[in-house]
Amino acid sequence: MTEQKNIVHRGKSAEEITGIPKITSTPEITDALEITDTPEIAHTPEITDIPKITGILLAGGLSRRMGQNKALMPVGKRISIEQVLHALSPVCRNLLISANDPGRYAFLGMSVIPDVYPGKGPLAGIHACLRASATSWSLVAACDMPLVTADMAQDLVRLILEESVGTVQADVPDHEVIEQGEEERIGRVQAVIPVVEGRPQPLFALYHRSVMTSLEARLQLDELRLMDWLQELAVTYVPVEHLQAGAWGQGLFNMNRPQDYEEVIVKYRDNQP
Repeated sequence: MTEQKNIVHRGKSAEEITGIPKITSTPEITDALEITDTPEIAHTPEITDIPKITGILLAGGLSRRMGQNKALMPVGKRISIEQVLHALSPVCRNLLISANDPGRYAFLGMSVIPDVYPGKGPLAGIHACLRASATSWSLVAACDMPLVTADMAQDLVRLILEESVGTVQADVPDHEVIEQGEEERIGRVQAVIPVVEGRPQPLFALYHRSVMTSLEARLQLDELRLMDWLQELAVTYVPVEHLQAGAWGQGLFNMNRPQDYEEVIVKYRDNQP
């Protein structure tokens, strides 16, 4: 892997870190659910010694601009939510899907975890799933990014395996729980977020369970801007140029409007062998 030059911050904005304008909106998302029978994966390179990571798929958004449920829209032979599950399955020992309507995803054979704080956007979905997760790290992915791949998920997990996120120490409040011995391994980093063309992508990223304290406080205060919340965390921003998977920029394309969906279909077809 190309040598990485990671940036770790605490208490700084993404604008200060990346030199780009602050992101003012994120895809509409919420909630989560547990997978007991993951999709069968074929022709996917495997990581050995996979750490215990939970996959969190956010599928509770209202899809107002799309006019229909984005998670259920067909992309290739699967629907969007299945494409994302397919990408996360090889690296996540357990998967959670966030949604407030259990019946909507009953066909997946999974139990839905509703928001503890309903109607509060993606932060509420992340919170509900981290609360339900039994692992230290979770890989969060939005259901409206059907072009993400298993290789991209593996790229982020490798950062933990290779200890590259621990290059800089960052303080975590003493009362937050970190497993014995894990502090040295992760360098007290609380989130690992890819950056595409200078723009952080917090809805396909790794989060440590130690973020729960600040996340709960944000939700209670109705301070729901995801990028503002990240300023409170010790974050490693990773430019995707330093990662192995070749389609990072395209893979993180999210569909909010009908024209976005049309573009996703074209990109998906172009990538087929």
